[in-house]
Amino acid sequence: MQDDLGPPPNPKSDADGPRTADKDEDTAGFLARMTLASSERLLNADMNDEQQRRVLLATLSQRLFYALAVALSLAFLIIFFLLWFDSPINIVVPIVMLCGVVGGFVGIQRHLNDLKIEDLKLLTDSFSYLILSPMVGGVLAIVLYVLFLSGLLKGDLFPTFEKATTAEGGSVRGFLSVFNQYATDYEDYAKLMFWSFVAGFSERFVTDVIGKFEGKAGNAGK
Repeated sequence: MQDDLGPPPNPKSDADGPRTADKDEDTAGFLARMTLASSERLLNADMNDEQQRRVLLATLSQRLFYALAVALSLAFLIIFFLLWFDSPINIVVPIVMLCGVVGGFVGIQRHLNDLKIEDLKLLTDSFSYLILSPMVGGVLAIVLYVLFLSGLLKGDLFPTFEKATTAEGGSVRGFLSVFNQYATDYEDYAKLMFWSFVAGFSERFVTDVIGKFEGKAGNAGK
């Protein structure tokens, strides 16, 4: 009778198959939720505050990594385009903005552990809010670059620039000349990259500098 029915089923193998499939589906679903889901889908009522914080921090760190990778890729493409097509705009400005963006990413990653769960949920639910700080960091790096060019912010700690010249030896004129300047030496390029990173890492640094100039301009007008 046993021969007609064939070999008995293996309970262990039958149990392992569905469990393995379920595990794969759970892993794929978890990764999808980590990448795209809102905080409501990531968290559940059974989690305590510490568990919720860990899930939110892991999700935000992953999203920051992906956003930084995309930003670096776009920046290198722009730099390659400028170099390949011999653009009248040199690569200094894109590098300045890139350093500011990277500084913004590092700054927000550094402060994630200090945020409350409500703030972490807000960052998780709004990708635009998450990348706002790096974008502002890039803009503030350009503002700092303009302050260096104008001579309003100068000293041994800050970079200096040489006046750009044309192939005939004349001075570069027009608005594009702002984006076509070169630092005096490699040390000045290093200083420029450092301060551009600081502009994104600590937005308060640039806003404080702007506030000081605002105060001086107000006192001069009286």
